[in-house]
Amino acid sequence: MLSAENDPLGPLPPGWERRVDSNDRVYFVNHNTKTTQWEDPRTQGLQNEDPLPEGWEIRYTREGVRYFVDHNTRTTTFNDPRTGKSSV
Repeated sequence: MLSAENDPLGPLPPGWERRVDSNDRVYFVNHNTKTTQWEDPRTQGLQNEDPLPEGWEIRYTREGVRYFVDHNTRTTTFNDPRTGKSSV
């Protein structure tokens, strides 16, 4: 099992926890919304998404909401630069 320090995906967003059920299946707890899910929140929805434009990155608020940082203009937004859709 990977430790948080060695996980190539990096740390979970704030308020999230990784757990293992009695059948040794990994699942994730979102303490902000008091929900659980099988999909890792760090990769949720990313399988079918295009890469971010040059100079952009994804971050998460303390509540676990995804937002985008444009290092080119030093701005942030909840709108995905690839689709224009809001995370909130």
